Amino acid sequence: MNTRTLYVSDMDGTLLGADSCVSERSRRIISDLTEQGALITVATARTPATVQPLLAGVEMAPPAVVMTGAALWTRRGARGSFSRVMLGIRMLERYGVEWNGMATVNSLNAEYPEEFYNFFKSIGCRYLQFTPIVERLQPDGHLAHAATGGTVTPESVTPGQWGEFLCRVYDLWMREDVGNGFVQLFDSTLARWGGETPGVCTLAPECGHAGAIEHDGDLYSCDHFVFDDYKLGNIREATIAGMMNSPRQREFGAMKRASLPPECLQCRFSWICNGECPKNRFVLSSTGRADLNYLCEGYRRFFSHVAADMDFMAARLRAGFPPADIMKLKKNP
Repeated sequence: MNTRTLYVSDMDGTLLGADSCVSERSRRIISDLTEQGALITVATARTPATVQPLLAGVEMAPPAVVMTGAALWTRRGARGSFSRVMLGIRMLERYGVEWNGMATVNSLNAEYPEEFYNFFKSIGCRYLQFTPIVERLQPDGHLAHAATGGTVTPESVTPGQWGEFLCRVYDLWMREDVGNGFVQLFDSTLARWGGETPGVCTLAPECGHAGAIEHDGDLYSCDHFVFDDYKLGNIREATIAGMMNSPRQREFGAMKRASLPPECLQCRFSWICNGECPKNRFVLSSTGRADLNYLCEGYRRFFSHVAADMDFMAARLRAGFPPADIMKLKKNP
């Protein structure tokens, strides 16, 4: 009779470290043993909602025992790509290849900013981009774009969640990672504060430099505008350079600035965010048009939260000193 041993670990105080995260070493060991056929899982009083982000990247074959034995939770059946992504990351690291992560922020994970950020740190991610999920559906179930009506989906992050998420992640980054971990929005905000061009199109005065090509060769104005109204042509019939420099595409890029509502023009942070991404401008403004950014409340809260720090870091940069000096100031006010 063949028997196999099941290894079960508690989470809090056992698998989780003092930072309430699974260490990269533990993550790697458990995943490697699982790939070799070992049966490893956890038993915890936690709910599936809090177990899921903590065990992200930890490969376990058996289901986890959650809620003090009241239920079993497993990622199996979802058949996502997460495990393959993690294997790819480990291979890149094995060969010394630097990589960056793009993380989508939705209505679920926005509630766990510290855990979400610490997870990326635990897997060695030094370059990180947060993308807010804002999706709307038309009555027929198709995705809506800026020029059409629609209802925001439950999975979309709310403006309040987005602001809270950014502020809490920023506070953690400010205490520990300035100059060592690079979060695109924070770096781009500092660039704007220092009078430089941001590294992300959403904060630029104009856009239109990031087209999207579909599998059939169709080229669209932007990866957020893959709709028929924004199709520029096909690469079998015209060159990419020609379509991206066409009057139609230049008009698309210029509309980011030209279509700003009065609320943006009068905002003290307009020179920083420039109305953010046009795809998110569908809230009614004082003009009666749907041209105000849905995430405006969240961005205003974030920019207000970081203003003093950005003043300090921008001044340090202009004086030839590293902005990471601010961490010393935070520790020794």
